[in-house]
Amino acid sequence: MTSLVLEPLSTYRSYPPDEMVARARAFYEDIKRRRTVRDFSDRPVPREVIEYALLAAGTAPSGANLQPWHFTVITDQNIKRRIREEAEVEEREFYNGRAPQEWLDALAPLGTDERKPFVETAPVLIAIFGQRSSEGPDGRRVKNYYVPESVGIATGFLIASLHAAGLVTLTHTPNPMGFLNQICHRPESEKPYILLVVGYPAEDCTVPVHGGSRGRSRRSPLGSKAAPGAVSATWVKVSHTPCGARPRCWACHEVALATVPLVCWVPAETLRLCCPHLRSG
Repeated sequence: MTSLVLEPLSTYRSYPPDEMVARARAFYEDIKRRRTVRDFSDRPVPREVIEYALLAAGTAPSGANLQPWHFTVITDQNIKRRIREEAEVEEREFYNGRAPQEWLDALAPLGTDERKPFVETAPVLIAIFGQRSSEGPDGRRVKNYYVPESVGIATGFLIASLHAAGLVTLTHTPNPMGFLNQICHRPESEKPYILLVVGYPAEDCTVPVHGGSRGRSRRSPLGSKAAPGAVSATWVKVSHTPCGARPRCWACHEVALATVPLVCWVPAETLRLCCPHLRSG
């Protein structure tokens, strides 16, 4: 077993309280401009921007510090066209029978369908894979832990970095995405989680008003009934029993892999968007 190597925390910076608030506010004011877009320009993106954004993603925390992710950057037009064709096959099945009606109703205000032209139009695609195992320093395979959580955090870093550089993104998740393993020449031990579409917005790009058809403003994660000094949110415990159905959501897929009941906590507001095999209690 590899021994732990420690070093002084020399990169930490401390700020006066007023500056801390100012920095937190400035970050919030900038990041709240970030929007998911579906209308991309084909304007090329500087290679170095993508490289530095990936370096930023690589600084994310991960289970046991094993960094169980792999990012494949795709700019070749022929490969992007092939990815679009494969993605639209899955999307047609999703919109024409696989997705529960409640999920389709939730997507209806966005106007999405099985057509995904942005996969070809945007200059950069980043296929994000989670690695179930990695090769250790001694050449042995080592199981990775908290892979979905680690990949999710790294993806968040990546999106924030690209936003800071002046780019826009779309998290595209056709399900299943096994075709990405074949196209990107990745082993079966890696699971594709997200196809991140990256570029500049088209001149006529539009985005939904926050709150969509409900007419609501952006929800505050701080909650409306928080006690002084506390953060409030409504979370519910859900269980998911293996059902043998084709995976429809992250929970179904994880259960299909593990073949054991899954129990977790999810925000109450998102429970209605989950697959029907989730039960609260």
